Amino acid sequence: MHEITIKNRALFLQFFGLQILVLLGAIGFVAGYTWFVTQEAFKRQWVKELESQAQVLASVLPDHEGEIQQAEAERVFKRVAGTGGHRFTCIRADGVVLADTEVDALKLPTHKDRPEIQEALKKGTGFQTRYSESLGKNMLYLAQRIPAEGPAKAVIRLAVPERTILQELAVSRRTVEALVVFVFLAALMVSYWTSLRIIGPVSDIQKGVQQLGNGDFSIRLEIPPVPHLARLTRSINQMAERIERLSTIRQDFVANVSHELRTPVTAIKGFAETLLDGAKDSPKDCERFLGIILRQTTQLESIIHDLLELSRMEQNSFTNLDKFPTALDETIRNAVALCQNRADEKGVALRISCEPGLIANIHAVFIEQALLNLIDNALKYGVTPEAPFIDISAMRGEKGFAITIKDYGHGIPPGHLDRIFERFYRVDKGRSREMGGTGLGLSIVKHIALIHGGSVRVTSELGKGTAFTLVLPV
Repeated sequence: MHEITIKNRALFLQFFGLQILVLLGAIGFVAGYTWFVTQEAFKRQWVKELESQAQVLASVLPDHEGEIQQAEAERVFKRVAGTGGHRFTCIRADGVVLADTEVDALKLPTHKDRPEIQEALKKGTGFQTRYSESLGKNMLYLAQRIPAEGPAKAVIRLAVPERTILQELAVSRRTVEALVVFVFLAALMVSYWTSLRIIGPVSDIQKGVQQLGNGDFSIRLEIPPVPHLARLTRSINQMAERIERLSTIRQDFVANVSHELRTPVTAIKGFAETLLDGAKDSPKDCERFLGIILRQTTQLESIIHDLLELSRMEQNSFTNLDKFPTALDETIRNAVALCQNRADEKGVALRISCEPGLIANIHAVFIEQALLNLIDNALKYGVTPEAPFIDISAMRGEKGFAITIKDYGHGIPPGHLDRIFERFYRVDKGRSREMGGTGLGLSIVKHIALIHGGSVRVTSELGKGTAFTLVLPV
């Protein structure tokens, strides 16, 4: 270690202090930007969730001859009171409050001047964060116009206390704060060490010059290289990025699971309560509502099944997965057999083309599940009356065995291809839910490929179809 003379101590402190200022500025900027992005992501997630609940509530609200009756609105809203800590309000198009889950509707003044109501009447949806006079606290409001098109009958408004969002954000804030402290301390140590390495040789030079003046010519100045400093800095940056990425993934997953489960549960509860309120006495309404409850229950069951399946995938790894030599053509035919009935119902031909003698070291059940998901995905979204067939092929390539499921449908827009394997990601969210999609099928396929040491890729061209290729190592 170099010794720093008293004369050069001031230079060392100046250099080290400058590095600290730069570090504080850089880390402060990154932390501030990360916190801003996190807050905006949380707000967007809450808006999506409130929109879904408003749509479900609008579908169960009785409509008599184009008007919403106050007594029936109050009965429906009384049933949903306390759901998720949210406040629900039904406002007639002229601003009169018909029902509210927190305050007596008769005591509330006209709401026509509320900014979110005005925006909803004009655009279909209104969103505001403001102080509530009736509740005495800041609220996040989302208003949904009924109906979405045509003359407005009413507006359903949902509100959630801003404090609720801040409490959820507190977890993320603590993560960001811990990350900032860790990165700053690590960078501080690196900066201190770097300052010593840079300023130290200055003291050596001065000592050498002094010795030269005294007639001592045996001077040897040695400045050690610092190549590992760059590697250390890169490692710290990579670690910080990984921690931030894992935190974001966790937040997104929790928010998505909450949203995906709450939507069918809210629908089931709303329609069941409507039946109890008297709709069961009408055979036509009873049958329609029970059909909706059955579809939503099936959707909920599918989500839970896929979440458990995804968890099972993540608990396995390439090193502990039980794999055995298996004929790929047999695995492919097993998966196709499971989809054959659905294909026949839709008039879709499943065409198999497999090179003979392909033997892969795989977990047959998992690979069959992956193929089942890909074929089912193609049946749901990839076939058209003009091209009612799906090709399933297998061949040996340079990087391993390639199993391809190709349809000839509408294709996927290029902007979605990079995110299509993310959990709960849907290209067409409304259409996907209507057809029973959970948004987890392709994530399961990706995990199955990874635990086999393989990969999955997608290519698509609008108007010409989509091809998913599962690559397995030889």
